[in-house]
Amino acid sequence: MTSTTLTGRTAEDSTTPNRTRAISWWAGLGFAFLAFAAYLVISWIAAGEPARVPPGPTPLPAYMKVSLTIQQWGLFAGMLALIWFKAIRPRLRTGTVPFDGLMVLSFALMWWSDPFYNYFTPGFNYNAYFINLGSWVGHAPGWMSPNPTQIAQPLIFAVQSAATVAMAARGLRPSVVLGHSVGEVAAAAAAGIYGARAVKVAADGTVYILERQGSTLRAVDPNSGIITTLAGTGERAYGGDDGPALAASFDAPKELAIDREGNLLIVDTENHAIRRVDIRTGTVATIAGSGRQGGDGDGGPARAAALDRPHGAAVAADGSIYVGNTNNHRIRKLARA
Repeated sequence: MTSTTLTGRTAEDSTTPNRTRAISWWAGLGFAFLAFAAYLVISWIAAGEPARVPPGPTPLPAYMKVSLTIQQWGLFAGMLALIWFKAIRPRLRTGTVPFDGLMVLSFALMWWSDPFYNYFTPGFNYNAYFINLGSWVGHAPGWMSPNPTQIAQPLIFAVQSAATVAMAARGLRPSVVLGHSVGEVAAAAAAGIYGARAVKVAADGTVYILERQGSTLRAVDPNSGIITTLAGTGERAYGGDDGPALAASFDAPKELAIDREGNLLIVDTENHAIRRVDIRTGTVATIAGSGRQGGDGDGGPARAAALDRPHGAAVAADGSIYVGNTNNHRIRKLARA
């Protein structure tokens, strides 16, 4: 049996997950777009410009009226149905909004951008038979086309977007990764699980679920039945040591163990490391594996040793940790310091 001595962990600079920064950046950009849209609409109303653009002196044939009516109300009803089935209902059932639901919400909120095509084309057409109050685009910085209030922007699209904002304000919460949100709290029976790989039950009855595809660790409270995300951002990466477990990143972990103190040991397979989540402080640290793929380091510090896609870990009665170092075809032992 190959032995690796377990020594004190060395400090490692905490890495802020790139994906978290990207999400914050996009959220800020989205808020800026909505703020700009609000500015346009408020300026338009304050100027007293909302007024219906008439359809003109030539009567529309009956078939066109029917077609436009179906188009107008069909699009509105269809979008509300998509919002319900792709965003609202999944949120009620699982506590999260899936990616396609986010796309639906994003599309529904882009109604105000339509007339901006006039920045790039010499003409822009809407059929004035649609219910409308003209357009607000004349208040956009740099707008040059004459008579912007005569663009017959369909009002039904604005109502659709307002309904989207109202529904979003009632608690829709996007998921950072497919399956669940980072740090989310939801009923376990209705929660989405993204590639469960290992399950362990603690002495107090808490059920811990390790998600390989989600690269997160989740916990189910035995009394309330509530599931929470305990560790992992959902990003497949290696970072966050010596910091909050929720800010740490893992890469497709495959196994989970609980040590004698109740701490959680995560076999971070694709990072070639064993990580420990301190159950008291909520922090994460690497206790074995340098991140290099290999089999060297016996007899030295566990953090300096190389592992090769470990798949398993078990804790002995004396506190030693045995690791299945898969690609090296070995069992390695982390002895207590």
